Amino acid sequence: MEPDDQHLITQTLAGSLASFDPLVRRYERLVFKIAFSYTRDRDAAFDVAQNTFLKAYDRLGSFHAEGSFRAWLLRIAYHEAIDWVRAHNRLKAREDAEHATETLPGRDDQEGELLEREQWRLLEHGLGALNHRSRLAIVLRYLQAMPLREIAAVLDTSEGVVKSMLFRGVRKLRDHLAEAA
Repeated sequence: MEPDDQHLITQTLAGSLASFDPLVRRYERLVFKIAFSYTRDRDAAFDVAQNTFLKAYDRLGSFHAEGSFRAWLLRIAYHEAIDWVRAHNRLKAREDAEHATETLPGRDDQEGELLEREQWRLLEHGLGALNHRSRLAIVLRYLQAMPLREIAAVLDTSEGVVKSMLFRGVRKLRDHLAEAA
């Protein structure tokens, strides 16, 4: 059984650099997914994820033990991704979602694969039309199954605001998908 986050943080702060590695392994996929949802580029997402963990390590002393490390880390990832987007003005070409996201379980025939790719493309296009905070709320809630309380902590807002963001974001996504159909 792996030690909990707080134990690893305490050991890291006591000087054990190796104790930070399990935290990285535990959250690297989630941080990457958040980064990719903003950068739309694998290499850039890896850079954002790496910067997130470097910043988290440097600022570990400012983490408050009563809070959720995951929410704290994802807040850093969110800000790093936003900084990347601002620096690159969203002009980078988007990588095909099939190569960067997990593929949906699909049929063996080519028609099924094409349909799935098109569905992912439409979903990603719809997510791209949302503002940063709404996009992150939807990704965390529906793709990562994160509780509202933690999403609120990541976005530094109330659960009520998160619920409203989710409602409006899903409605906007639904409208976007209906227009595309």
